Amino acid sequence: VEDTAAIECANGSDDDGDGWLDEDDIECLSYGTEDGGIDERFECNDGEDNDGDGLTDAEDPECLISLDDSEDVGLVGDINCTDGADNDEDGWIDDDDPDCLWGDEESGYRFDFTCNNWFDDDLDSLKDSADPGCSSALDMDEDHTGECVDDADNDGDGWIDLDDTDCTSEFDFFEDGGLDARYECSDGEDNDEDGFIDAEDPGCGTGSDDAEEDPSTECNDEIDNDEDGWTDLDDPICTGITVEFEDDGFDPDGPACNDGIDNDADGETDSEDPGCSSASDDNEVG
Repeated sequence: VEDTAAIECANGSDDDGDGWLDEDDIECLSYGTEDGGIDERFECNDGEDNDGDGLTDAEDPECLISLDDSEDVGLVGDINCTDGADNDEDGWIDDDDPDCLWGDEESGYRFDFTCNNWFDDDLDSLKDSADPGCSSALDMDEDHTGECVDDADNDGDGWIDLDDTDCTSEFDFFEDGGLDARYECSDGEDNDEDGFIDAEDPGCGTGSDDAEEDPSTECNDEIDNDEDGWTDLDDPICTGITVEFEDDGFDPDGPACNDGIDNDADGETDSEDPGCSSASDDNEVG
């Protein structure tokens, strides 16, 4: 048995007598059946001559589909695709409005384009031209693609997406503020003079952190915690100042300058031997 609703929307007939056929009828676009007749929500399907040009709804050239919500662009021949105005109040102006690709009138929403169909398709509380996911009125995808969700440091300040002070939420479209003097972790300065700035500083979790203070770890306390003669970043176990413990001590299988042995028999061992430039030095001979 054929689907009656599907037949109504593909039979080339105006089944409900409102002047619109098949997919040009709002009922077919929204509900898959052409049985609603006039619809007072839209000027191009309300049964009224709204712009007083003697033509109503489907008869009016300004109406392209029944979903169009403006029959008031004036008499036939009026041109409003070059006036710099959003005549049909759909958020798109002149050449940016898909209506202007097929005529001289901006005539309302077009259900055939996701970014000009009056609906919030991606449910982010923004729709059509107001949705940053829409690159144009012809865009068929409202999914949000702003700079605050693209995993890139768009303004080169070291911070990405929601870690950047420019991004207060995922719906902020531009990450373009660069340095931000309000916060120590975004001001471009080495505020705690540890040799690290902003996003590079282990003390900064996000760009809005207001103190560039390094974390308290054994690799950042200026103490030789494992008493191997090497302190903090000079100790091989400390690959960075965020490493919590400096506790490997001597390494008998490691470099000569951290094995606890007087390898050159000069009476000096490892860090005390002037031949050792660092704990990774594998020769105690000066």
